[in-house]
Amino acid sequence: MTPTIRLAKIHHGEMEGLPDGDATQTAVELCMLARFAMTNADFPTAERYLAKAIERAPLDFVANFHVGVLALRQKQHHRAIEAFSYCLGLDSTAECFLLRGEARAALGDTDAALRDFNIAIEKNAEFALAYEERANLHEKLGRVELARKDRERAGTLR
Repeated sequence: MTPTIRLAKIHHGEMEGLPDGDATQTAVELCMLARFAMTNADFPTAERYLAKAIERAPLDFVANFHVGVLALRQKQHHRAIEAFSYCLGLDSTAECFLLRGEARAALGDTDAALRDFNIAIEKNAEFALAYEERANLHEKLGRVELARKDRERAGTLR
């Protein structure tokens, strides 16, 4: 049984336990397993799968993106910034700018966070979550009117 089929069976309750990351699994399959583990707040297992994914494909966008997501969830903000910055060098997606902005905001680097949120919105003007995060930052900085406008825009996009 392939790891993907096994993962689907686990997800639908037909099997128990996550598969061990064996040598036949691709980096993408390992990232899927890590996502499943993160969904269940099993961060040590997610970390193990992502370490194997990076070992198999150290320059892979998807593997490094998931490393950033895990780091952000674990409040390892410097590590998240590093991972998302690497990903941005491969593919400057709005999602990477948003997530790096979240990590920067958590560290109190509000200017850099605002720049990242602005770029995320420039790249995808329909990205409601980017408007929400920028609104949160504006609110934190006391920019009530800008926060209101961003929340309003986010509301129209949802």
